[in-house]
Amino acid sequence: MVAGASRASGVPVPVVAAQIDLESAWDPSVTSPAGAEGIAQFEPGTWSEWGKGSPFVPRDAFRAYGRFMGHLLGAEQGNLRNALAAYNAGEGNVQAGYGYADEILKAAATPRVPYRNPLRDVRGLTAGRIDMGVDYGGTGPIYALGPGVITNVYNSGWPGGTFISERLTEGPLAGHYVYAAEDIAPEPGLAVGQQVTSATQIGTLTGGPSGIETGFAEPPGTGYALGRSQFTGSNTTAYGKAYSDLLKGLGAPPGVVQQGGVTGDVPSWLHWLTNPFSGSGPGGGGGGVYGMGGATGSTLLVGSE
Repeated sequence: MVAGASRASGVPVPVVAAQIDLESAWDPSVTSPAGAEGIAQFEPGTWSEWGKGSPFVPRDAFRAYGRFMGHLLGAEQGNLRNALAAYNAGEGNVQAGYGYADEILKAAATPRVPYRNPLRDVRGLTAGRIDMGVDYGGTGPIYALGPGVITNVYNSGWPGGTFISERLTEGPLAGHYVYAAEDIAPEPGLAVGQQVTSATQIGTLTGGPSGIETGFAEPPGTGYALGRSQFTGSNTTAYGKAYSDLLKGLGAPPGVVQQGGVTGDVPSWLHWLTNPFSGSGPGGGGGGVYGMGGATGSTLLVGSE
């Protein structure tokens, strides 16, 4: 979505991402005390002119953002600082928005790296099917996805008995949970409550017959994948496909969609993972994290391509 908004507006991807981070911290449901709404924080009057649909739906909001910022950039003769200031303070009050604009431009020039490919050092990494999560084979270290807190380590209901889950604390997925399960030997001493980063090794893929499964997790204490509500035993869930899109954007090989396509949909907090401007969605091809592809082992720079 960020890449599509960038193309529509002419605003560089890092700037779009930094602006959305400042406006709403990627929360599509937020309303400001002044009445601004949604992930791009449109005021009702501005939305009535530039928006279609709902400002609380990220796809609609990013399309409106693309139209509105494109207009502002043109009105300011391509001066990005002035266009950002006008977004904040109004077209007739540009100087009042310079502090806002400068904060965004500074953040865009210093990309954050909240998530990295957790499978970047796995030997013989092979992608398997997408079901509740994404299946992979190979041997070697697996890392935490990004800054967060470990919430589970074991669950005997999974092959191999391992279910390592993490509550992410930074980036667009902050407050949500991810897991890696099955044939993984947890790192010695790994414990619930431990703080981790993308540099923290959480376990080792053993090369066992089940391989591993990784994806979005239910909140701590359940030991289940978030996609279980969409899983019928032999299908690709929308949650699994979304996690495959995330890993693809980070440089890992994507999983394989099973025959019959994708079952279910994902909530709004995951819509940023796909790019509606290219016609993709939770069940479609293309898209990617901030429009990224990248090689195996690459990092996800917030706002980078």
